[in-house]
Amino acid sequence: MLMLIAEEDSAMAAASIFIHMMIFTIGIYYCMPHVRNPSCAEQRLIWSDYENRNIRRGTFRRALRMEKHSFDRLVDMVRLKLSVDRTMAQLRGGPIIPELCVFCTVRYFAGGSYLDIIDICGISVPSFYRVLWRTVRAMNQCPELDINWPKQPAEIYAAASGFQSVGTDGTINNCVGVVDGYLLRTATPRRSEVKNVRSFFSGHYKCYGVNVQAVADHHSRFTYIAMAAPGVTGDRDAIKAVSLYQLVEDLPYGYCVIGDAAYDASEHMVTIFDGADRLNSKYDDFNFYASQLRIRVEMAFGMMQNKWAILQRPVTCRLKNIRLMVQVIGRLHNYCINERLEEHGKDTESASIPKPNGNGTNVAYLPTEPCDGDGNPLVLGHNAHRFTANSVLREYMADRVLKKGLKRPATNKIRK
Repeated sequence: MLMLIAEEDSAMAAASIFIHMMIFTIGIYYCMPHVRNPSCAEQRLIWSDYENRNIRRGTFRRALRMEKHSFDRLVDMVRLKLSVDRTMAQLRGGPIIPELCVFCTVRYFAGGSYLDIIDICGISVPSFYRVLWRTVRAMNQCPELDINWPKQPAEIYAAASGFQSVGTDGTINNCVGVVDGYLLRTATPRRSEVKNVRSFFSGHYKCYGVNVQAVADHHSRFTYIAMAAPGVTGDRDAIKAVSLYQLVEDLPYGYCVIGDAAYDASEHMVTIFDGADRLNSKYDDFNFYASQLRIRVEMAFGMMQNKWAILQRPVTCRLKNIRLMVQVIGRLHNYCINERLEEHGKDTESASIPKPNGNGTNVAYLPTEPCDGDGNPLVLGHNAHRFTANSVLREYMADRVLKKGLKRPATNKIRK
């Protein structure tokens, strides 16, 4: 008995000594100064040499997704917000000029690795990320890059005229935008950032991500884009989580946004017919001509993902930074399209659209409610716009396609 007690006491003593030794070792580790990487004198990139070299090679546009004059204009827009104290910067290896800041940001979003970018620019990893998000905030605060939703009568008329110009025979003349959702793939969110990590997993796409709601115009430029909800959220609920839902509902009567069947139909949200309704030839024909417009937002997503290749792989930054990234990519997307339109002629597709109060089948004024083909008001009722999943305006638009005698092409029926 005494031997058992002695063995037990010796075991407890050994365990106590081990615990104290571990505590002592951990304490020494945290008390000792950590060894940092040795300082490295970086040679900043000489921007004039870099741009001249790439212009001679013909690779400037491919590397930065825009021509040199467009890049210079973009730098001038944010130059004041990116300027630094050159005297203090000389003590840290030299200033990171605005051209390098914009280069780092655009090249990173275009799919470049941060390891290659810091090697080209001659900056450290912490400096790269500091410059990146500083430039992102500067671009998001730049008024020249604002993403504008059509609110004024002239803006709404111009948006509707643009879509009328790309549709067959001007059939749909009251659409001011096309809406859809986009799953932006992300890494698994941190538990410190979100309450429910599982809600960001999309069972449809089998990956983590966030739901982005966007509206595009007839040139596939975004008139609205925002990170709306976790990836598991459907478009029907995601649109109500952001200001887009109210913006659509505030449109004048007679004007609408076209979306797919994932949204609830209303007097301002016209969705394509789904399910058994597609067996009705009138509704099926309407779907074809409405899809001629709705494809513009699909084109916008395709161009955005192809041009800004960071979206082709799961984004690893924090969710608060993903919100900023979505906005700045939308602004850069619009900027590149505007530069292309300016180069080839502004809004040439809408040049044939008659002006307000002109003749023709176009909307010659801003109606307060839907009108028939003769311009007579179409009465909806006092609270017609309050009912979801039902739309008098959509029925009227389908009837207009029927009255024009337009049918889904036979070749499209075969593919369908």
